[in-house]
Parts: sequence; C-alpha cells; structure tokens
Amino acid sequence: MTNEGSDSVMDNILYLHRFMLISEVDTIEQRGEGSWWVLRHRVSRDGIQVPGSRVVFFTASEASARAWVERNSAKAASRSGIGQMQSA
Repeated sequence: MTNEGSDSVMDNILYLHRFMLISEVDTIEQRGEGSWWVLRHRVSRDGIQVPGSRVVFFTASEASARAWVERNSAKAASRSGIGQMQSA
C-alpha cells in the first residue's frame, strides 16, 4: 500500500485550516445587578458553537464589557491578519 492519496488529503486539510478565521466567540450576559460577564465560547472547524463556555472578563457595567470585547476583537484580528488581507 502507498500513502500517496493520504498525503494529498492532509495537504488540503492543512491548507484549508489556514482560512479558519474565527475559533472563539465572546458573548455578554448580565448576571445580576451591576454584574456583567463576558463569556468565551469555542467554535468548531465546521462553524458550530461547542457546548460550554468560560468567563474571560467581568465588570459592573455593560459599556465596560462591550469596550473590553471590542478591544480584544481588534487584537485578535490584528494577530490573525484579517485586516492585512484586504490592504494587500
């Protein structure tokens, strides 16, 4: 048996993996009076949200939670090169 076909398949999988831009999604929930939580949910390679989440930030105001999400979304975009693809 040869592995010619499997090498080709692995090359294609690795190539397509580079185009997966989003692997996590943040949501904001109010958990009480003056208690806002940012929850991070993982997203599978086929785009389906994986059950479960983890708290990545909490604060006393919704505005602060939204600002945190926006700051961290911008950092993630710059690390992944999303903005650079359009300017190239």
